[in-house]
Amino acid sequence: KVFITYFPVKGDFADHVRESEKMVYEHTIKASSIDAKSFQYPEKKVYGNFYELKGQSASNLQFYATDSTKHFVTAYLYFDTRPKPDSLAPAVDYIKKDIKHMLDTFEWKN
Repeated sequence: KVFITYFPVKGDFADHVRESEKMVYEHTIKASSIDAKSFQYPEKKVYGNFYELKGQSASNLQFYATDSTKHFVTAYLYFDTRPKPDSLAPAVDYIKKDIKHMLDTFEWKN
């Protein structure tokens, strides 16, 4: 399941970033590594971070996207099963491609 949450930014942008990063790094106990990649699409005012969590983490992919002034979106991928990295890898790779496409084509509606 991919859980997606939208927050309007009301002077609390830094709080949203902190909370999103907290959700990622809570998995350091089980994750063997966390790869973080920033993305920017200035022409669409879309910025954020994409996280890939490896190992026995309950969540394999997470991201946040924002324009830093009005909009903030977070998303987390969870499977309804115990973490089995080898078994889940094909599904994670498939969903990762979909999420990357979504981020590449993401636009805000006012």
